[in-house]
Amino acid sequence: MNQRNGYQVLCEENPKYGGKCRFFVVGQRRPRAKKSEVGYFGGFYSHTLIFKGAHEIVLLSWLHLLTATKGAVASDLAAAFKSIVIAAKGGKEKSSMKKLFYCLLFFPFWLSAQTGEPDSLKSETDSLKLKASLALTGLFQSGNIETIIFRAKSDIAYRPLNKWLFNTRNSYLYQEFDRDKADLDIVSLNFLYFTPDNKWSPLLIGIVSSNFRRKIDLRTILGAGVTYELLREKEDVLKLAVSSEYENTNFSRTRFNLDEYNGSESINTLRGTFWITGKHNLFEKKVILGYEGYFQPSLEESNNFRWQADLSVEMPISKFINFKVNYLHTYESIVIADQKQQDRFLTFGFNFKNY
Repeated sequence: MNQRNGYQVLCEENPKYGGKCRFFVVGQRRPRAKKSEVGYFGGFYSHTLIFKGAHEIVLLSWLHLLTATKGAVASDLAAAFKSIVIAAKGGKEKSSMKKLFYCLLFFPFWLSAQTGEPDSLKSETDSLKLKASLALTGLFQSGNIETIIFRAKSDIAYRPLNKWLFNTRNSYLYQEFDRDKADLDIVSLNFLYFTPDNKWSPLLIGIVSSNFRRKIDLRTILGAGVTYELLREKEDVLKLAVSSEYENTNFSRTRFNLDEYNGSESINTLRGTFWITGKHNLFEKKVILGYEGYFQPSLEESNNFRWQADLSVEMPISKFINFKVNYLHTYESIVIADQKQQDRFLTFGFNFKNY
């Protein structure tokens, strides 16, 4: 770890990985940023991960939350980001990518303890800066067949500035049948909204994911769009959005259900995405209905599209804990040969929150 101009440099040049990996965590304000320096964000330097290798992957994060972190947590996150670079190059440390998402999943509660935000946080567009939640759901069966399904999902909404809102949603899904791993699905969705209090709000999108079942080593998506707030009444919310993205997906196998893609280790395309997100309180707040979904067709190939529906029903147990039932349905038109295009998961558990 080096010190430069008053801020910490956790990971700098690494020619070993075929490019530059830079990761900055900053703990003090500076009056302005020089053009030669990596990033400037709301009076603080932000951390940025840059990787230029075989696939020209560029991952940018405006996650200003990390300016509050110190010591081992920041170091662990830096090491985990470095693991993504190794995974992108097809190195032996692909599995260590999970470390990053463990940090992202459980980071909301560590961060809320550091910031000390009030408990009255109600929504993403309120004046308070931080909203964080962590849902842990699963299913277990033993006997003749032993089955384990575990799903973790964290959600952080943070305001670095009055007219900016950063929202990161990170999920982890694991399945095991008779002690054989069947699935390991990791997804990180990141959104930066401008003027989030308005009906119309521009947004930037960055998504990173991997999927053991579908043999996806690494998928990166970068794009931009606009969101429209169709409904906001007290604690009921309904938002629609449309966006366009560039996607790069690296597979570990080269035989697909559609012959025209056979032999390809990487599939790149431009996409258009339609998003819907909502939450509704029913029966005097005794039941909370939530849903997130998207339809994501390719703008170049009509046979390349996917969609997802994530539905949940929650029943409050206390101010900070809800019992949760979750149903996830995913579909991809292009999959590895002999794989099914859709998956469904029904899990039960709890949602922990700081508001």
